[in-house]
Amino acid sequence: MRRGEAGPAVQFALEVLLRMAELTDATSFVPIASAHVDGCLYEGDAVVDFVDHLTALGAKVAVPTTLNAISVELSQWRAQGVPTRFGDQAVRIVDGYLAMGARPSFSCAPYAMGHTPAFGQHVAWGESNAIAYANSVLGARTDRYGDFLDILAAIAGRVPYQGLHQTERRRGELRFVLADDVDTSDEALYPLVGYAIGLLSGGRIPVVEGLPADARPDDLKALLAAAASSGAVALAHLVGLTPEAPDVITACQGEPPSSVTHLSAARLAEVRQALSTKTDGQVDAVALGSPHFSVGEFRELAHLVRGRRMASQVRLLITTSQFMRDRAQEEGLLDPIRAFGGEIIADTCVLLSPLLPQHVRTVMTNSGKYAHYIPSLLQKDVVFGSLAECVAAAESGHVRGGFL
Repeated sequence: MRRGEAGPAVQFALEVLLRMAELTDATSFVPIASAHVDGCLYEGDAVVDFVDHLTALGAKVAVPTTLNAISVELSQWRAQGVPTRFGDQAVRIVDGYLAMGARPSFSCAPYAMGHTPAFGQHVAWGESNAIAYANSVLGARTDRYGDFLDILAAIAGRVPYQGLHQTERRRGELRFVLADDVDTSDEALYPLVGYAIGLLSGGRIPVVEGLPADARPDDLKALLAAAASSGAVALAHLVGLTPEAPDVITACQGEPPSSVTHLSAARLAEVRQALSTKTDGQVDAVALGSPHFSVGEFRELAHLVRGRRMASQVRLLITTSQFMRDRAQEEGLLDPIRAFGGEIIADTCVLLSPLLPQHVRTVMTNSGKYAHYIPSLLQKDVVFGSLAECVAAAESGHVRGGFL
């Protein structure tokens, strides 16, 4: 492959991966079962140039490869007012990846769409929440593959054997225990716990005890997305819920954790306050779906909004994949949401595409990830709350006391 016998694209990919191996002191490669590409966003013309370079080399993916959420909704971006050049360049990137054989998933939650590697399988996934979910919930093995390393791994079909691919590097190091005074029935529990452990882990691997045994995949998704936003969490052992954590001892590979932190109701209340930059006043938009909304979340939202109507000055944006939107439509879940005033956006999200106009100043969300990034990436105020609280804010057009 290095000599070019498998073609110039494979040779190029392997040369870069060899440099990565040198930088991480890896001494061998490991084959991968799949890839998830985050580097499919239009973040400047350099991205277009890179994808054009790969397609000119005749690049093809060697393993099943999904694409992350992209920068525009393919079928609607012109109607949504996306600038023409931005949209054209975003589509050009997508076309390049599809020509390489990637699947048109366009979702930050590929694991909800059947892209679920088996326990112990090595994969090369990008996108912080997807990495954390693959490692923590599925028990697959992926390190953090940033933009372009993900597609190069997909082309080469292998990655350096280092980082979280190695068993010894997956050992839990920090123990977090939910205190007895925590209300585990609170639907905001999971992003709050995730955000807390992200802040406190400092790049080390957390082990979390005390989560409800009946936690749903959507709950774990919310927790891990928040943890990967507030900290460098690519793997969290959730005791009794994730494959490598039937108990603390197993999660820590027989070693004692270096510290124990109790997550009390008071501490989680502090985290909730930290997720909001504003607690009173007008709400201009409500953003849901980071990571992308699932059918289960559409069911819950449809139940909450049925028979209600959103305030005229508010926009409710729900971001999801085409796959989930079609399934929700088949179940009749989108009609009550649209009757309420909600807009369902596929392929992208408000962090990636210019969906929120300048006059939108305050956004409410139930997503720890959205709450973390909206102030810095979009320069807008954010209010964090549960899904029910988001619906109430959309209906009234305002929030008081941040629902705290």
